[in-house]
Amino acid sequence: MTAIVEERDAHGPFAGFHDFVVRTPCRFEDVRALIRSGALDSVSDGCTRPQLFFRWLSIDREDGLGFLPPAPPLIDDYPAG
Repeated sequence: MTAIVEERDAHGPFAGFHDFVVRTPCRFEDVRALIRSGALDSVSDGCTRPQLFFRWLSIDREDGLGFLPPAPPLIDDYPAG
């Protein structure tokens, strides 16, 4: 979490989920906790939390595409309660 705060302080707020992913060294466990807790809602680019999981799992950092694929529209949000 310290790395996320330091990155934000050094280079400004995250512009969106892709920007967050590119600029931070988060592991899946970190991103999972952040998504599930709602901590990434402000950079979700309009995606539901399950869609953010899809986008995270679809990242191919080794290929260097420089973008995240859009999430399928049929993934609904978690039920309330």
